[in-house]
Amino acid sequence: MGEVPVALQIGVCALISIAAVLALVVVWRDDHKWVERDKDAAPVAEPGPYLLDLRELAHRPAHHGRS
Repeated sequence: MGEVPVALQIGVCALISIAAVLALVVVWRDDHKWVERDKDAAPVAEPGPYLLDLRELAHRPAHHGRS
């Protein structure tokens, strides 16, 4: 087989790059739809059990790896 022309290589790379950017934009927009959906929702008053409550952490005594 002969060498692939440089113009063809550049064209293929450009098409792949454009496709990758479009895919990222679609995924990003789909992932951030919840922001617009929850605009009217009431704010969360207390953190859930899966979140670290920093107020509770501030009152704990610090132990630096010693028992």
